[in-house]
Amino acid sequence: MVIRATDVLLEEGLNGDFHEKERDEGLYRYDIKNGELSELDLPSEEYGHANRFDGKYLYFEQPTEGEQLLIKPYDIVEEKFINDIELHPSGQKNHQMTFSYEVYDQKLYVLNGLNLKVIDVATGETIYEGEIVTKGNVDLDQVRLDTIINFD
Repeated sequence: MVIRATDVLLEEGLNGDFHEKERDEGLYRYDIKNGELSELDLPSEEYGHANRFDGKYLYFEQPTEGEQLLIKPYDIVEEKFINDIELHPSGQKNHQMTFSYEVYDQKLYVLNGLNLKVIDVATGETIYEGEIVTKGNVDLDQVRLDTIINFD
């Protein structure tokens, strides 16, 4: 399990409102079997923001030039980064981005508009790519990935 500890220092403004002055975040790995807690030395300034965890990999996000997004999976057992995955968000409808991604079972599910791509995180290879289509009059203007459920 991965735990994020956040310490935020707030400062009061002239009109009585508060704003964030300083933020300190730490990531910790908690081993449920032996009850040990250890800090992961992965500063967000260097690796990006840790946004998702699937039980094996901790996924860091780094924006790149040209509105791309670099996903950096970190193997918490081996304590090393593996294949970087570069995503190219382009699904836009009515000036709203229709791009989202989720992780499940060491696979990265990317929804870009109505295009779905599944990437094997360990190899970085695309294992599925296709477009979501429906029968009937289902409105898919605002779609996003929510929770991945395995029906096997």
